[in-house]
Amino acid sequence: MKMLALGINHQTVDFALREKLSFSKDYLAHSLRAMLRDTLTEEAIILSTCHRTEFYCINGDVQKTMNWLYRYKKLSHDHLKSHWYVYQQENVLRHLLRLATGLDSKILGEPQILGQIKTAYAFAHSLGSVGVHFNRLFQYVFSASKYVRGVTDITAHPVSLAFAVVTCAKRIFACLADKKILLIGAGDTISLVGKY
Repeated sequence: MKMLALGINHQTVDFALREKLSFSKDYLAHSLRAMLRDTLTEEAIILSTCHRTEFYCINGDVQKTMNWLYRYKKLSHDHLKSHWYVYQQENVLRHLLRLATGLDSKILGEPQILGQIKTAYAFAHSLGSVGVHFNRLFQYVFSASKYVRGVTDITAHPVSLAFAVVTCAKRIFACLADKKILLIGAGDTISLVGKY
């Protein structure tokens, strides 16, 4: 069995390019099925958020997956070549653990990414693109993340990016209640900004 993870995130690509590489919920099922079919990957999960797009594969091939994405999104190979990160075998687990515990996030300890990983896993599982290998791996990641968050101070001050944005706005403007605010976006983060 060969484990593979590849992707782009807020550290490797600007927002405009991340947006081109994202997968909306409306087309995620079609995209995941097409990826499995066209790359001959045994198991696959697509994690697509406003900060990252990542592909997790069992017995997948880096070049086949990238080529599929370039064709599927109608993008040039050269346009993205230097922006990818690739993890294999135990480095996939290390990367997932860093994500799930909030260590690889714009805000240290941010809990939102764990929920996004769980959603991506559950969605892929419901489509049948997750088998015994990813079932075992992701259950371990969820359990380890819960343990880390329980025994460390990483969640002592739970802050999401959305909460940080609103907190900064409140420091700039004494009272937000009498201000007109325009929120631009369509994802979970902008919804949380509106809520806060």
